[in-house]
Amino acid sequence: PVLSPSLFEIGLNLPAALQQMIVIDYLANEAVKQKIDQKSPWKEQLEQIHKNALAQAYLSQAATSATVAPADVENYYKTHTSQVAGAKVRGSYIAVGASLKEAQAKAKIEELAKLIASGSDFAEMAKTHSDQGESALKGGELGIVRASDNLPEPVKTAILKLKPGELSPPTRVGNGYYLFKVDGREVLPLEKVRGQITNTLRAEKANAVLKETTNKFPVK
Repeated sequence: PVLSPSLFEIGLNLPAALQQMIVIDYLANEAVKQKIDQKSPWKEQLEQIHKNALAQAYLSQAATSATVAPADVENYYKTHTSQVAGAKVRGSYIAVGASLKEAQAKAKIEELAKLIASGSDFAEMAKTHSDQGESALKGGELGIVRASDNLPEPVKTAILKLKPGELSPPTRVGNGYYLFKVDGREVLPLEKVRGQITNTLRAEKANAVLKETTNKFPVK
């Protein structure tokens, strides 16, 4: 399994995220009924949003349609070892919510950190105390984390600087605190990251298109 960015970003609160989507959809429909989208300044703002979306779609299309040679993928793999090296991570998550307030959650995660640092087994602590249900059952196992993964910066910063066996300080993410422990590191085989590298190189080609276009319209 691979660590999911959305798990951190929404703070494990899927019902609230769904409710927000429904409310936004309802309010947008009401705005259309009242023709607010045809009035200034909203009309102009929506037109600009539409242009931005089209520009992004153009660049996305440029990326997905770009041809990437196998040799380029292999060269990237050889020259970007740190990007394809993965850390085997365990994590313990203590949520801030109805059951625990901010100070209580922080105090609890700090106490867990002390217990683990003094010799308590991380996996057993995660099973007993973690609020992240699925990984807690596995002793806090979160899978492989790589530098190129799309994760919140506090997560990558906390994990990627750890050596095997080291424990991170309590890290605030979303609606709670995490402790991370790196069990080991490995460089994934080329075939496991070929798709990821291909997408990275395609994104670089799209960025090159953007840079070339930008240079056509210099601002003096």
